[in-house]
Amino acid sequence: MAYKKGHLSCWKGLTKENSERVRKRSEKIEKRIRNKDYFLLTLEKAYVFGTLCGDGWMSKHQIGLDVTDKDFAEFFSKCLQKVYGLNCSIKRKKKVGGYKKNGKEFIEIVLCSKKAKEDLLEYDITKKGFKTSTWRVPVEIKSAKKNVKSMFIRGFFDSEGGVYGRTIQSVSSNKKGLLDVLELLISLNIKSKLYEQKREGRNLYRIEICSRPNQAKYFRLIGFSIKRKQDRLINLLKNSSRFNKFTPKQYYEVQELHKQGLGKVKISRQMNINVGTISDWIYRKKKIMPLCIRNEDLKLDINCIN
Repeated sequence: MAYKKGHLSCWKGLTKENSERVRKRSEKIEKRIRNKDYFLLTLEKAYVFGTLCGDGWMSKHQIGLDVTDKDFAEFFSKCLQKVYGLNCSIKRKKKVGGYKKNGKEFIEIVLCSKKAKEDLLEYDITKKGFKTSTWRVPVEIKSAKKNVKSMFIRGFFDSEGGVYGRTIQSVSSNKKGLLDVLELLISLNIKSKLYEQKREGRNLYRIEICSRPNQAKYFRLIGFSIKRKQDRLINLLKNSSRFNKFTPKQYYEVQELHKQGLGKVKISRQMNINVGTISDWIYRKKKIMPLCIRNEDLKLDINCIN
C-alpha cells in the first residue's frame, strides 16, 4: 500500500502525549458550544440559515462566508458567535482564481466546529449542506414566528438580493428554493412574483417586489444589514411621490368627512386631493396612511424586529 509523504509525517509527529492534548482540546471546544440555547431557532440562527442559502458555505467541519461588504461579514460573524459562543476567524484575502479572479479584496469568515455544522445540518432537508442548486428553506423556519421568517429572508437577500432600478430583486438558479422564499414573503403579506430568465445558456429565476406598498412592508419587516443596500432601499421609498405626498392626518380627515356624509367630489375639493385617491381611500379600502415613511422610520436594526 502506498502512502503519501504528508501522511507519514503526520503519523510520526502524533505521539501519545500530542494525541492526548488534541483530544482534550477537542473536548474543550465541544463543551464551549454546549450552551443551554444553541440548539434553539433564534433570530440569529435564522439569519445564518438565510445566508447559507445565499453566499454562505459549509465544508468538512467549517461554516463560512466570503464577501466584500464589511458590515455583512461582521453581522454574520456576530450571529454565529451569539448562537454557538465561538469566535469566528476573520481574514482579508485577495481574489485570485475561479470566481475570485478579479484581484479585489474580500473578507473570509470561518467558524471551525463539527458540532455547530451538525446542528445546522439537522435543519437541512436535503442533508447536502445548503448547496446553491439544492438548498430549501427549513420546515422549522416556515412554521416559525414572523420575526424569525423576516431574519431568514434578510440573510438571503443580503446574500442574493438588492434594489435594482425600481424593484427589490433576488436571483438564483434554485427554483424550488425561491418558491419557498416566495411562500415566506406571502406569509408576511408582502406580494412578490417569480420570473424565469435565461443567462449564458442556463435557467435562472428571479423574485421581484415591485409595488411601493410591498416595498415599504419589506423595509419595515425585513430590510438589509448591508448599509449600501439599505440606503438604496431608503432612497427608493423617499423618492416616491406617493409616499411623500400624503400624511396620516390627511387620511383620517378624509375618513371623518366621509362619515359626516360628504361625497368623494366634495371631499376632494375641500382637501385639494385627487378624486381617484379619495375614492381609493374610501371605497376600495386602500390605506395609504400606513405606508407613509417618516425620518424616524429610516433606522433599522436587528433589535427593532419583533
